Amino acid sequence: MARLWAAKAPVGEIEITLNFVSLGKENPDLKELVLQQRGAGRRAFYYRLGDEEIAGGRALFDCGLRTLLPARPRWTSRPTSRR
Repeated sequence: MARLWAAKAPVGEIEITLNFVSLGKENPDLKELVLQQRGAGRRAFYYRLGDEEIAGGRALFDCGLRTLLPARPRWTSRPTSRR
């Protein structure tokens, strides 16, 4: 947490809104930071998605590799005639 406060120090009194989505394991440091921000009257957001929720969701990447290459030609085991 000290690193987070040190990173914020150069901006001084400029309001910084913190928004976190924790994936997988709970992150107590981020959760505590959000609670501190809220306690100081600042806006902050924290939400956790567990492994079960992540595994149950579908994404655009679930449909295999995407590429800009043209489709592969069909392969056949029959010999082609040469003229």
